Amino acid sequence: MHEVTLHSPRTLQELATSGVPEELSGRDGRNRAKDVCPQITAQTDLDAIGVWLNEFPQGGSTRRSYLKEVQRFYAWVLAYARKPMSSLTREDLSAYQAFMRKPPSEWCAPRSTRKESGHWQPFEGPLSPSSQAHAVTVLNALFTYLVGVNYLAGNPLAAVRGKRRGIPKPGKLPKFIPLHTFERLLEALQSECERLNGLGQEHVELERMLMVVRVLANTGLRREELANALLGDLYPERDIISGADFWFLTVTGKGDKIEPVAVNPAALAAIRRYLRVAGVDPDKADPLTPLVLKLRVHGIAAGLAKPTTDQTIYNIVRKALSIGADILLGDHPDEARILRSATPHWFRHTFTTIMSQLGTPLPLIQHQLRHESIATTAIYTHSEKHELYRAVAKLTL
Repeated sequence: MHEVTLHSPRTLQELATSGVPEELSGRDGRNRAKDVCPQITAQTDLDAIGVWLNEFPQGGSTRRSYLKEVQRFYAWVLAYARKPMSSLTREDLSAYQAFMRKPPSEWCAPRSTRKESGHWQPFEGPLSPSSQAHAVTVLNALFTYLVGVNYLAGNPLAAVRGKRRGIPKPGKLPKFIPLHTFERLLEALQSECERLNGLGQEHVELERMLMVVRVLANTGLRREELANALLGDLYPERDIISGADFWFLTVTGKGDKIEPVAVNPAALAAIRRYLRVAGVDPDKADPLTPLVLKLRVHGIAAGLAKPTTDQTIYNIVRKALSIGADILLGDHPDEARILRSATPHWFRHTFTTIMSQLGTPLPLIQHQLRHESIATTAIYTHSEKHELYRAVAKLTL
């Protein structure tokens, strides 16, 4: 294998512009599927990678994460493996795994430096074991897809397929916020909203935080789903038994699946309250009004506003958690520590755990979260652990 350590890594966009040498393009890769009907029109490895990436929504966190991993992997393929991606073997992939543990210094730079200079370097430094595992998971997904569409004959990572990392290992349960801690977080945010009432932009920002926190916790939505949600995606259905209106939100989830998510009265009230504070009448506003508005967007302008991003939702939640932790620190230091450790994805785990503890059947929780496998939902519930304790607690030996 020829190492070209001085070869500058190129982004996929740069490669699409400048081109890949024909001998590395993959048109005649040794692992290309033969005598089968291809399901994609890609003729080169670079085009095939592009087709795979386009399976994920533009601007979504999954696509960004996958782009980052496959971009630096393909840069390594061209500079170090010096063969088409469609000719790689299991040994080549082992070499890349070793490379991730110790990338050369000229391929590394702090994230801030890379942004300022505009010069792309694939790594900040050696990848941690968890980051290496994530990279392998992403590459396995890429190769599995390319085999499935008859672009590749086989997956060079197939030997490690059994080490699935998409579901947490037993004993490593997802983190969640206990109900009493979450209630204190809501009380803290509500008190801040009351304190800032009438103070313009500061008040609107706090109300937005409170709404985002309430909606994520009451629905189990992913943050990109909330970021893209529009007022027109909310709709009621009349329940013939109770005569009440049941509200739902149409979301586009993973794999571009369009599905309804139940929106309970607490989440609906939070949305309506926030929009009114932002100068939007939820009953008369344009259906294209985003549920989460950018700051300084008010009134009629909301109907022309573009949806925010999942990164904005992330930042909103982190700031809300920080404010809550500051308020709770004096009287409830342990709960403040929980909030400081929490991430937005904990809200999805919190929703699942509390719903399970309230006795909601697991298939209903799975449907709301839109998990492919009920086994994934079961891991998030913590219910079996509590049932085990209750059983053992009956002993009085």
